[in-house]
Amino acid sequence: MKIENGYSVKPSELIASFEQESDGYYDEYDKKKHFKISYDLRPDEIKLGLKRFQKETRKKRRYLYIALCLVIVLINFYDMVFRHNISPYNYFFIGASFAVIYIIIYTPILHRNNIAKAVANEKLKFSMRFYDDLIYIKQSEGSNRIPYTSLDNKFIEDDEKFMVICSDQSMYIVPKRCLNDDKIAKIREYAKKFEERYIVEMKKS
Repeated sequence: MKIENGYSVKPSELIASFEQESDGYYDEYDKKKHFKISYDLRPDEIKLGLKRFQKETRKKRRYLYIALCLVIVLINFYDMVFRHNISPYNYFFIGASFAVIYIIIYTPILHRNNIAKAVANEKLKFSMRFYDDLIYIKQSEGSNRIPYTSLDNKFIEDDEKFMVICSDQSMYIVPKRCLNDDKIAKIREYAKKFEERYIVEMKKS
């Protein structure tokens, strides 16, 4: 899933590769030995995946911006109450700070809802291939290769899904409901190639 252009994402760019690729498209990885999975995505899975992705990539920045806004609010509040220095600027900075905090908190939620709504209106089938050295994802234009050895890449597993995070702008979601036990076990074998970047967040005992 590519997340860019001010949170503007088209359904055709979401989450993983389309099965309906061009018949004439050729890639050298097409003929290599691999393990392939196919799946679809539901709106609730998009929301949960995006929420986890936002936590992974934006949590620290969000807290920093909120803290800065709260400092501005406290400075102006102190100036008004304890120093009796009241001016329109105090109200402006306090109001603007609360507005920024609201945007920081609400924008990720709005983004998740918009993406989930877009996917709900599409019937898309996705696929992902696991090779010995990388995960390969063919997209509508070109392909994406995710090496296991790259320190920027992470593989996350929880009770409902697998997630591959390969940058602050890109992630892929694979729901477990589309996989049988053998496929889940096989994916875990490949996930171990990420070493310490294979993160397990299972809640069920």
